[in-house]
Parts: sequence; C-alpha cells; structure tokens
Amino acid sequence: MTARTLAATRLTVGDAVREDDPPLSDYAALLFCRTFGWTVDNFRSRHDAVDLENVRYHVRGRRMTLNGLSRILRPLRNLDARPFDHLAVALFDDDLHVVRAATMPIQMVLGRAERVRDTDVWRLPFPGEIWKVKAVRDVTNEIRAASQAHRRAVQRGA
Repeated sequence: MTARTLAATRLTVGDAVREDDPPLSDYAALLFCRTFGWTVDNFRSRHDAVDLENVRYHVRGRRMTLNGLSRILRPLRNLDARPFDHLAVALFDDDLHVVRAATMPIQMVLGRAERVRDTDVWRLPFPGEIWKVKAVRDVTNEIRAASQAHRRAVQRGA
C-alpha cells in the first residue's frame, strides 16, 4: 500500500476530512493546524482555521504533477470580501510527501490572483519564484515534519 493510499484511508476516518473540501486540502489543513496550534473552523464558509488571536486561515493543498497546471491552486471565491487573513498552501508529490509549504497574507493573494469573470472566482498561480517574495513565510520544514509524524502514526495504526 502506498503512502498516498494510507493517507487517504486514514483521512476518511475521524475528523480529518470535511465534506465540502477535497481530501488533500483537508489533509493540508490538518497538518497546518497540528503544526501551529490552529483550530479547524468547520462552520465558516471561506476560511478553514483560526489561531489563538482569531487570525483566519484558508488552506489549500495541491498535488504536483508533471504538467505546468499543477501549480495553480483550486479557485478562490469571494476574495473581495477578504474572507480570510492568510492563505496557507502545501504542495505535495504523488505519494503525499510535502514538497513545499507556505503562508501569505491576503494582501499578497489579492495582488497576485487573477479574477475569472465568467465564473466569478480567482485563480492563484503558485510559481516557484513566489518563495522569494518577502511576504511569503516558508513553513516547509514544519509542515513536512508534521506530515512525517502523521505518516508514522498511520503506519502504526494509531
């Protein structure tokens, strides 16, 4: 059984997967919440978690693929209303190993997102050079450690 299958199986039990989000974004939210002590906020429509200061986080997970489209996050909605304060993103390989992870303020998201008027959503490309932007907080090591701990727990059956 691959790590991807193990993770997907584990996510379907307990509180790790919510109905309205794809499992990979739920897995990313689980990792961010465990790492930073955020609380999952299942009752809000446009953010996924809050920290102790009530800072709102929207979390996206993206599996990297060989085509260039893999670095475009799922559409974001209602950005004009500023539905979150920070975006947290985790990029995964095919086996759900963390490739990169970061957080960034909504102001940066608004400055880089492209509005798709036909569907009234925003697209956010996540190119490699984004890691050089000062407002981006690289949290790859922290999220990778949480993922490895989760993987070990799944393998132990915990």
